Amino acid sequence: MNFECVKCKEVVELGRLKTTNLKHPDEGELTWYYFECPKCFEQFSAFYKNDEVKALELEADKWEKRKKSPHLKAKAKHELAQVWDRRAVIMARLRAELDGGHVADDGAGAMAEQGTPGVPSEGAAP
Repeated sequence: MNFECVKCKEVVELGRLKTTNLKHPDEGELTWYYFECPKCFEQFSAFYKNDEVKALELEADKWEKRKKSPHLKAKAKHELAQVWDRRAVIMARLRAELDGGHVADDGAGAMAEQGTPGVPSEGAAP
């Protein structure tokens, strides 16, 4: 997946996300997932995770295993969908609140897309 860096205009391939642990006065411990332009080293946010998101991912793993059981399959699918929806809402809130707070430059998270954003799809935990 390729992106054009808004700072240096280099077209770069989105590689593996980097992580940094942060402490936030309201959110507590957070993990910031981001990627960096290999030419100018500008950092761009992908997403954030707090303890609540991490707990939801563990809960999703449990429901994923329960989906294999014939008598729990329907309930597991329903519960799993609810867990991923809650996770998505929290992650969107974190990004809206935190983007720009520590990202270098005022282009926080801004990359001109040439494809699909690099945020994992439902069920894919980095």
